[in-house]
Amino acid sequence: MSYYAVLGAATFLFLLLGLAIWAKTRSIAFVVGLAFAYYWTLWGGWFVVYDLNGGNSGLLYDYLYYKLFPIHLDSDYFWALVLYSTFILFIEIALLFSTRCNIPQLPVRPIRISHSKMLFIAVVSGILSFWIVKDTLSSAASLGLMAYHFVYQDTSISRLFTLHQILNRICLFTTTMGLAIYSSGPTAKYIVGHGKSTHRALYLIVLSGIFVMNLRLGFRHYMVVSFLTSALFYLVNARRLKRITLVVACSTALLAVGIVGMTRGAGVSETVGDMGGISKAAVAPLGSYVVSNEPFAAHISMYGTLHKNIGLTYGSSVIAFLASAIPRALWLNRPAEIYTYYAFEVGAVEGQGYTIHHATGWYLNFGTLGVAIGGLLLGWIWGTLWTRFQQVARARSYWGRIFRAIAFWSFTASISTVMRGGPEVYKLVLVEELLIPTLILGVAGLRLVLQFNRPRLLLGEDSLFTVRQGIGFES
Repeated sequence: MSYYAVLGAATFLFLLLGLAIWAKTRSIAFVVGLAFAYYWTLWGGWFVVYDLNGGNSGLLYDYLYYKLFPIHLDSDYFWALVLYSTFILFIEIALLFSTRCNIPQLPVRPIRISHSKMLFIAVVSGILSFWIVKDTLSSAASLGLMAYHFVYQDTSISRLFTLHQILNRICLFTTTMGLAIYSSGPTAKYIVGHGKSTHRALYLIVLSGIFVMNLRLGFRHYMVVSFLTSALFYLVNARRLKRITLVVACSTALLAVGIVGMTRGAGVSETVGDMGGISKAAVAPLGSYVVSNEPFAAHISMYGTLHKNIGLTYGSSVIAFLASAIPRALWLNRPAEIYTYYAFEVGAVEGQGYTIHHATGWYLNFGTLGVAIGGLLLGWIWGTLWTRFQQVARARSYWGRIFRAIAFWSFTASISTVMRGGPEVYKLVLVEELLIPTLILGVAGLRLVLQFNRPRLLLGEDSLFTVRQGIGFES
């Protein structure tokens, strides 16, 4: 059928361009990121077409037909597949033109961070994050409700919930990245830290604590992003990979994410107390994502937009993005994001969150041209960050070197986030995936030394050189 033809042709071209990107960059990060892009864009299409042709995939995503809109194999769905295919192929085309295959230019000296500072940031952010939701967790437990649903309905923390999420992200990133840098050893290429076994133990304790909080809340998104960012960075930062450590860390991360995902539909005590549940959780992160219902809400958003003939907003997302710089406390009626417009226009049933695909968000702003622009922009940003990482030694400032060293890996880990939001999602990526990691590592690399009896603030790699030369004394 024509639907399978579009899916098959798009998949073939996607794999072909993906191989070209791999041949040019040899980076596993692009393989992972492109797999996420395909998963949220076309993966669900195979099941939809199969089921609507009389098959039975066994996936229970048809509840979306009642809460959003039913799907039919008509011209609108065919065009939706074409638009999605155009979007992901344009991402790869932009990647091929924006990436540079030159040999990585390693810095003369790696940036040196302090594990003690990293731990201080992790502990403070973790405690504050827990403090914001502790009463909510207690209330949910006393009422016998799932904290995952209750936390979104608790008006007592509504103003601080975003801060809680940011602090949660900071704690997770700092602990996982700290462990990645520690495991990279004293000969690390880009970022190094003089770590002791005590640091490693403290990292694991803090990580265990923040895991328990996310376990009770049922939040796994930030865990996935933090684990993936740190694992990808470790692969390029370490001169000699500790393969056993890497396998154990990845297995533990998969198990942790699986258990957290399972607590969304059941209490923590039931999940953790059931040994069968834990064994299932070990394979849940892979198996559940393959047959998960999550990508379908995003996938069908383009069809709903076309089938209901929703009008274009001609750049409302750009206005919403710029307006988001003003706190909502100062501007209560800020322009709404494109998701709000989409959910209202398709008549989505209230009381549940849905997902809009990134390509759909661009389409609602600028039509078919917007889909092409969105794909090219995403691919260009992604490829440019890769090129900047390859040329990290050319950065003219300390903060520039930090940014170039980490930005590509954190952006790659956030591809799933981008795919599940309109153009406004770049604000979240800019703050949480680019700015915050740069600030954390940058602050952890600052040193205050006494030089000629005067205090002097030195930067990461400079402080390492200074201490080795005996110029100053670190305080």
